[in-house]
Amino acid sequence: RKYSRGDQPILNRVKKVRGDILNKVVVNIASEVLDFKLSYIFGAPVDIVRPADSKSEVDIGPLQRMMAEQGKDDIDQEIALDFCIGALGYRCIMPNPNADEISPFRMAEMLPETTFCIYKNDIFKSKVLGVSFVVQTDGKVKYTAYTKTTRFELVSGDGLANPKLVKTTTNGIGEIPIVEYCMPEG
Repeated sequence: RKYSRGDQPILNRVKKVRGDILNKVVVNIASEVLDFKLSYIFGAPVDIVRPADSKSEVDIGPLQRMMAEQGKDDIDQEIALDFCIGALGYRCIMPNPNADEISPFRMAEMLPETTFCIYKNDIFKSKVLGVSFVVQTDGKVKYTAYTKTTRFELVSGDGLANPKLVKTTTNGIGEIPIVEYCMPEG
């Protein structure tokens, strides 16, 4: 992510020989390739439409308005950027506490650097846990983990290791709210 934004190793290089000649040129090809790939694959927003051969009379207009209210197009672009950089993207969908909005849910993009999912080691690879963490200003790491039935809050005092469980609550939505998008192999 930093590399594609122009934070490249040559900018911090210290020359050991002929230090008086200091040419540092950055041509950000990574950003150009990323922009091209994003516009080629995800140039148009991902829309929700009813199949042409569908016999259903369900109106999808309200769902489209809810997605627009939550900024789905912008979130999709952020997830696409993460997806193109590291082959993983994450979305979080939670109940909406704001009664003034039309959608009963809210959406957010989650950073792949601080989010992960754990799957069963069987043929179906069912998701069993979705986890997000944040490093606080005091150095402690706060984890939030979701199963289909429970929400866990953990805190680690010494980096990422040895987290301690501080709170357990019921996951009222009955699903893991973290959605993982993986680039297929090959």
